[in-house]
Amino acid sequence: MTRKPGKLVDSVFRTAKAKAVAYKIYDEAGLRMLVRPTGTKVWQYPYIYNGKANIFTIGQYPDILPAEARKKRDEVKKLLSAGKEPNTEKILAKRRAVQASSDSRFETIAREWHSKQLWAEKHAKNILSRLEKDVFPHIGMMIMDNIKASDIVHVLQYVEERGALDVAHRLGQYMNAIFDYGLVSRNPRRRRQGRAHRRSTAATGDRGRWSLSTSMFSSNRGDMEASFLGEGDCFCRWLGCASWLSHSDNWAHTLFAVDILMRHGY
Repeated sequence: MTRKPGKLVDSVFRTAKAKAVAYKIYDEAGLRMLVRPTGTKVWQYPYIYNGKANIFTIGQYPDILPAEARKKRDEVKKLLSAGKEPNTEKILAKRRAVQASSDSRFETIAREWHSKQLWAEKHAKNILSRLEKDVFPHIGMMIMDNIKASDIVHVLQYVEERGALDVAHRLGQYMNAIFDYGLVSRNPRRRRQGRAHRRSTAATGDRGRWSLSTSMFSSNRGDMEASFLGEGDCFCRWLGCASWLSHSDNWAHTLFAVDILMRHGY
């Protein structure tokens, strides 16, 4: 296809049909679309680095629309201006993302937290064993920032159902400490949020109302419902499970899970 100067409208790319041989549609400033015989449409930006020609693959259309493709093209140009090889930088960025994802998983952070504790060997083994048995299978692979109160409730509920109330209580303590380590100690932004939250709740007196760790297994539901009257509905919406919470026999677990996440800036 002949080159067309200037910025093309989306309909040109959308209506492009596959042919027996791959062909290109040229947009402005070097950006182009490769249309393959299979019908796949791929954004490309050809460039020269250290005298060698290369192609940067931006992604497929329509996952990436023209405006976004142009922004990515401009980002590649900036890398070239800075003396960086775009495809190499793309590979390094993917590696960093994978590493960051792995480092942010609950199990990774929990094991790091565990390794820093000054416990007797037997006690340390017992705690790690409890986490490996009852926590990691449920939330170990989850990114810590993505864990919801309902996920924590599920862990506690699973343990309580087999009658291990003391273990559930201890796991709640461990998870609170792991969140404190992962979301506060390792993350300056969360540390600031946590401090601001504690100052705010201290000023209003709400902090004491949400401190449930010493009573989560001893308070009955009726007392807790009375104490939290008027607050439950907004927290149900926040958890995204209003109907489940309103009929749950694990009301204390739910509030304890909310408490863990709230005290760490959620």
